[in-house]
Amino acid sequence: MEPLNEPFKDNGYIVLKGMKPGQIREIVERSLADVPGVIGVNNHMGSKATQDRPTLAPVFQLLAERGLFFMDSRTIASSEAYPIAREMGLRTARRDVFLDVAEGESSIREKFLELARRAKKNGSAIGIGHCHQDMLHALQVEIPAIQAKGFRFVQLSELVN
Repeated sequence: MEPLNEPFKDNGYIVLKGMKPGQIREIVERSLADVPGVIGVNNHMGSKATQDRPTLAPVFQLLAERGLFFMDSRTIASSEAYPIAREMGLRTARRDVFLDVAEGESSIREKFLELARRAKKNGSAIGIGHCHQDMLHALQVEIPAIQAKGFRFVQLSELVN
């Protein structure tokens, strides 16, 4: 989905604010066809698109028709994706903590502990991040430590409602 201020390359798979509903539907259908077995989607980018109901509605209609869920990555605090998805009856969730931070592995580990604190307080929490070495190393250390404290990891599909 279209970001607010970040440069992006339009590779034919990006949903842009102002597109006609048919264009949006075609992009989402093509995207879904490229991922066999998909059960849900999230927005990797989208700080501009996720604030815009006319952009989100055709996406969410198609996802609902296919029985898929949507997870709002909350690439901007003012994202409207989660409340609009709920309003439209789409199974949805939103991330609680963005684990990826520029400061490296120790910062990722701190964010992971924040995720655990939120899960303890709220009963569950969703964290997202990018695949890279610092993330891998942090998870290798923190996952067993968090599990030893009684936390369990579940599929995202278990947290959407």
